[in-house]
Order: sequence, then C-alpha cells, then structure tokens
Amino acid sequence: MKEHPSTQIFKNATFEEEMNFRKSSSYKNQCKLYTKQNHNKLFISVDIKQAYYAIVKHYHPEIFRDLPTWEDFVLSFCGEKPIHTLKLSKPIRERIFGNANFGNKMSFLAEYFVYKILHEMNVPHANLMMVATDEIVLSYDPVTFRRIFDRYHGTFYKVEAFRLVKLPKYDYFVKECFHPSSEIDNQQIVITHCEFKCIPLPFMMQCIKQYEGKPVLDIDRKFSIETGDIATFDEPIF
Repeated sequence: MKEHPSTQIFKNATFEEEMNFRKSSSYKNQCKLYTKQNHNKLFISVDIKQAYYAIVKHYHPEIFRDLPTWEDFVLSFCGEKPIHTLKLSKPIRERIFGNANFGNKMSFLAEYFVYKILHEMNVPHANLMMVATDEIVLSYDPVTFRRIFDRYHGTFYKVEAFRLVKLPKYDYFVKECFHPSSEIDNQQIVITHCEFKCIPLPFMMQCIKQYEGKPVLDIDRKFSIETGDIATFDEPIF
C-alpha cells in the first residue's frame, strides 16, 4: 500500500470540494448521546464501514487491486491457505492503515461523507445526537430509519437501529442493536447484537456480567497491567 503510485497521489491531493463542504456545514461535532437521560431510548446509527479502507478505495480502488472487499484484498496475499484471523481482525486493519500513513486528511474525509447524509436527508439539527468522525447518531423514528436505510445501507455505509442502556452507578453503556419493524414496542424489540461503550477495559468483564445478570466471579475481576502481570480488583465495581 505504501509503495503503490496512487497512494502518493492520495496523500498529495487537497480535496478542496470536500474540505469546503465540511467547513460550510451548519452541523457541528457534538456528543449528546452517552448521558443518563438517554437510558432506554432508541436511536439510529449511520457509520462508514471499515472507514479508512472505504474512503481510500472510493478514490483509488486500484490500491486494493480493484478487489471488491478488504477481506478479498487481505486474502490475496495468503496464497492457497486463507488466514481468516488476518482477514477479520479490526486491530490489524487499523495498524496497517496507521503504518501506511495516509495522513490527517482521513478524519475530515470521513466527516465529509457522514455530513453529506445530514444535508441530503435534511436532518433537523435537534435530531442529531452525535457526530464522531465516521459516525452520526440520530433520534429514532421508523419512517426516518427506513428512508436512511433504503438509501444508504450497503457496502459503504452501515445503518442500524439501537436502544441505549446505561449500566448502574457509572456512565457505562450498552448499544442494543435491533431489527426495526413498522411498529416498535420498546420493551419487545428483538436484539441482534450488543456493543459496550465508554467502559474502561479492566472493567469490561464485570460490565458484561452485570448486563447479563450473572454473578461476578474472581476471574472477572482480573486484568493485565503495563508490565504484563495480572492483577485482581479486591471488590467488584457493582
């Protein structure tokens, strides 16, 4: 990736149109999402799938051998034995793009692509709960969700509906992603998967157990420190 001629073209590009659009937008970066007031409320998330890869590929697919997905690109280096750990690992993908050094322009390009949705859908400012580089979160209603999903969900964007759950005592949260239907009952929605947010890594297992209503065991209170040694919290946090 570093040595491909198009990588240098991308690095040297100024992206004036995208930059001017982003600067002129009346929407501003904000985060009104992760607060106790939003406990048990429903939202819409729109983010760029595999953001850095998707953005670079949008301008220069030849860098990735014109292959349809990141996974296909990775597997093209694996010969006859596919290495699925490499294909599926988000940390490895992030490290690859970090070492490829595409520059600071990646962040404002990500913002450009998600801000385009706000303008194209004419989203009311009051409905915007969060802008975080490559993701926007809006307050939920089924009509808005269906319009955005039908127009944007696919290979570049991912559109999901979720309920935000706050864990007790701390500002730690769980995103409960669900399949929307024409009539949503907040208590009866069908959860497809969960994401844990704003939780320090040493507390993650305790938070998972708390969310699942299971007892915290001694092993759940263990965590690694900078030296690589394992320590144990004396008491559970909940």
